[in-house]
Amino acid sequence: MRGVQDIHHEIADRILAKCGTGTLGAAQFRFLRKEIGLTVNELCAELGLDSENVKAWENETAFAPMGTDNIVDLYKDYRKVGFIEFIAARNLNLAA
Repeated sequence: MRGVQDIHHEIADRILAKCGTGTLGAAQFRFLRKEIGLTVNELCAELGLDSENVKAWENETAFAPMGTDNIVDLYKDYRKVGFIEFIAARNLNLAA
């Protein structure tokens, strides 16, 4: 039986495969963001996006802000190195 992480990776891979057909939907964006393990604010700081716009988009009350597709490359980087190295390489402070 496959573990939850394996299933999440497969879902993410299918999302990435569909990215070539257009912009990510809010649900797909949110899934990848959560899979990476970042809050909206942390991800927006990394991608240079406005967090209020992204929050509204994730809640489907606004259109997708420019630059949200950059999460695809960010997720690919995350998958290559793993969570700890990913966070360390970006000097992200994830202290709760």
